[in-house]
Amino acid sequence: MLDDLSPAPDVGGATNLVSRSSSIGGRDGARGLGRTAIPGPDLDGPSLDEDGLLRHGGRWVAITDAQLPVMRLLISRLGRLVRDSDLLAAYQEAGGLGDRESMRSLVHRVAMRVEQVGLELRAVRGRGVVLDIRALHPS
Repeated sequence: MLDDLSPAPDVGGATNLVSRSSSIGGRDGARGLGRTAIPGPDLDGPSLDEDGLLRHGGRWVAITDAQLPVMRLLISRLGRLVRDSDLLAAYQEAGGLGDRESMRSLVHRVAMRVEQVGLELRAVRGRGVVLDIRALHPS
């Protein structure tokens, strides 16, 4: 039996290499590693797939079930203000408590996740938040 480190027989050529790379990347992804392995459908900006993976800039991060409705809302309004009342409604849709402090805690966790793929969640005091693509800083 072959393991991931042994050379594969040259059966299928490049197809076999892609298959093995996907297999290795998939296992790393399950542990939260290998977040740049497989290109996703993020050519025009961030996207959230059916498996709850947020993809942007060739990178990905897993979004929890509790965070999914809020993340969908933020992506649908990329670059625009999302009001606190809309965030609360999305949070409650996921089964969250009705209080704003719990919702703000979830939004804070979402902010930490989106940073991993080059996005930024900016607070607009007393109004809501804006999801935006992080500006590149010149080297």
